[in-house]
Amino acid sequence: MGFLSGSGDFSYQNADYVKHNAILFDLISQSWPVIFEIKTQDGQENVFSLIYYFAYYLPAALIGKIFSFKIAIYFIFLWTFIGVLISFLWLSKILNKINLIYLNFFIFFAGFDYFGYVVNKIGIESFFLSFINAFKSDYAPHVSWWSAFTYKEKLYYLWQFSSNTTLLFWVPQHAIPGWITGGIFISFILTQEKKISNLIIWIALSFFWSPFVTISLGIYFIYYLINFFNFKNFKKENLNISYILFSLYVIIILILFYLSRIEKNEISFIWNLVPFNILFSKLLIFYIFQIGIFVILIYPLISFKKYSRLIIFTLLFLITIPLIKFGMYNDFCMRVSIVPLFFLLVLTLKSFEYFSFKKYTIFILIFFMSLGPLQEGKRSISHLIHMMARSGENIFVASPPPPKKKHQL
Repeated sequence: MGFLSGSGDFSYQNADYVKHNAILFDLISQSWPVIFEIKTQDGQENVFSLIYYFAYYLPAALIGKIFSFKIAIYFIFLWTFIGVLISFLWLSKILNKINLIYLNFFIFFAGFDYFGYVVNKIGIESFFLSFINAFKSDYAPHVSWWSAFTYKEKLYYLWQFSSNTTLLFWVPQHAIPGWITGGIFISFILTQEKKISNLIIWIALSFFWSPFVTISLGIYFIYYLINFFNFKNFKKENLNISYILFSLYVIIILILFYLSRIEKNEISFIWNLVPFNILFSKLLIFYIFQIGIFVILIYPLISFKKYSRLIIFTLLFLITIPLIKFGMYNDFCMRVSIVPLFFLLVLTLKSFEYFSFKKYTIFILIFFMSLGPLQEGKRSISHLIHMMARSGENIFVASPPPPKKKHQL
């Protein structure tokens, strides 16, 4: 899947790679901080800075400054692979085993997007035809957006819990820190680790990778404090003041950096956009297809005190996330959900360890989960086939052209 994801420019790159490649190119070709001088038609000059969360891109940008943009593209593939590998190793550490079944479960972990797509978009009567079409090389619908709907002639993209494959193909800069820090946090929680300062510094560092991931980690940090922190005798908690001060410094600096963006996205509750009586049934269907099967599978774990509160908290967190909209395609829902979905993944695999149904259930679950994520791979293969058929014509997303020092508006 890594070669088909678009990372490294080995295959078709999804639309987000226009942004990824442009950011990487600017970090390589421009001095830091990246500043653009834009000249308007009336002769006035405006200065703008490139504001984004750069951590995913910086190592490749340094390589690109030394060698070339193309070498940087190859390096970011290696960087992405290392990140995915570390994520899986954290999962394996938590589960105390490494095997191919868990690897496939991690890669294809998703809600039942394809079934949501069938019910919401094409109708159950067309299911078998759509199932056959889904395996055609030139047919790869974006099933992740099956929950989109039209209200008063306006299309709303409010909810998506992205599959791990979709995250890797579109937003590795969010996915990788979400998986790694998610692994760190759930390990801390399950082992009741007392070095709380380590969690604080991970929250701060995640802010440079993805503010959405930081929000999730902050929520789970509150959960950790409520359940495991000794407020009556906090001196026993091995607080490292230097870690805490460093973390606060990093967070404050990055908040000021991100707030300097010119474009501002509005945040609101979804019922301020569409009446809740219209939303309720659609939202309920979304919950059923995205987390319903996992609720059933992890329910037996509730009998274990070690897991019960964490399960309830994670499910309530996932239920709450879709109620908030931020950005045109609601990045809040898609990206803040990365960490709690990783928790849900771990809890599901933990349930297989405790109960006897795992041998057959896990294979069936992987099959049904993969129907949606496999569309991402088939889309890349389809474009690759077309590229080979149209020899000499590059259909990949082009690398960004060298920017001029002064732009005309």
